[in-house]
Amino acid sequence: MKVLVTGCSGYIGSALIETLLADPQYQVVGVDRVKPALLQRPRFEFVQCDLSAPGGALDAPVFEGTDAVVHLAAARGDWAISTAEYWRDNRDATAGLLAATWARTVPRWVFTSSVSVYGPAATALGEDADLRPIGAYGESKLASERLFAAFIADAGVKGRVIRPSAVFSAGHPANTNVYKLIESLRRFPLPLIGGGANRKTLTYLPNLLDLFFWCLDSMRDGGGAYEVFNYVEEPVQTVLELITALKDAGILPARHMSVPMPLALAAAYPVYAVAKLTGVDLRVTPERVRKYAASTWYDATRVRQAGFVPRVGLAEALRVTAAWHLSR
Repeated sequence: MKVLVTGCSGYIGSALIETLLADPQYQVVGVDRVKPALLQRPRFEFVQCDLSAPGGALDAPVFEGTDAVVHLAAARGDWAISTAEYWRDNRDATAGLLAATWARTVPRWVFTSSVSVYGPAATALGEDADLRPIGAYGESKLASERLFAAFIADAGVKGRVIRPSAVFSAGHPANTNVYKLIESLRRFPLPLIGGGANRKTLTYLPNLLDLFFWCLDSMRDGGGAYEVFNYVEEPVQTVLELITALKDAGILPARHMSVPMPLALAAAYPVYAVAKLTGVDLRVTPERVRKYAASTWYDATRVRQAGFVPRVGLAEALRVTAAWHLSR
């Protein structure tokens, strides 16, 4: 089975490539602007390509014999990424991928979107909730979803959209949310805005990889032409519950304390000003304070009812991730 993976050099993409290549039934084509670490591997072909560039559409031979595409290429993060870059790397790259005439010959597609298409959520939001993204990342992801849905309908192929939350695992990069939370807990007093009662959903990378395979299998075996699935771990925890779970896993907080939102913002602005002047990410910005204080609560009942069963529970996922941090 031949699978094409865009964004193959990124955190999720490189993990998916490794998992695919561990099974001899898969032949893999990876697409990215940046060369991945695993170039010289049996059954792996790398195509260096900027999907967002004019004329960046993939050539026909790349799609020849391809059974499925997993589209992961995207801009993510909240430091040193402009609004124009979000739109280029999310919407425009998706448009470039789908513009290739031969793309229509691929029968199965998986697009990794984000729960950011909903915006913050104080109550659990399922897939049928209103989509009200805040900021260029969520807006460009939603625009990409709409392009993808139109392509699936027009090409007459099958597609699945996965909306994960904050993805984490052992080995996660330093710019990911849970990495920053754990390292901040270990090194600095951590403010709990509102006492830490706001809920945060998380997505464990090994479970997300399993979901990719489950989606590919479900499209081969039947299922609807186009489906959208949230994926988050259960139970959904408050920030305070998450800190307690990490403490149980061995991450001993330097200290945490309750801080009113106005005071947290007042402290963030001068730190952010210094960061902007120096070009160094000091991890504290007004936008991050607002995001940290907001609830991001999403519901993944639909995918579980459809038959997907995560292999790893949240407590074990946090324990494994914490052990990796403690070993470094």
